[in-house]
Amino acid sequence: MRNVGISVLVGALALAGLSFLVWLGGLVFGFTFGGLIHLLLVFAVLVGPAGLIAGVVLILVGGAKSR
Repeated sequence: MRNVGISVLVGALALAGLSFLVWLGGLVFGFTFGGLIHLLLVFAVLVGPAGLIAGVVLILVGGAKSR
């Protein structure tokens, strides 16, 4: 179960890194405002599900350890 949580975390970090590169590219081309909105949107989209999944994984791991 822990491996699933780790792979989800790695996937979320990879997506965040990729979107940050896209945002930096946008910044370089002068789309500062659009880049900022994109970063905030990606952050909201990533943090929502990732936080939920992390919470579920922590509950499952905690439940497995308490048994």
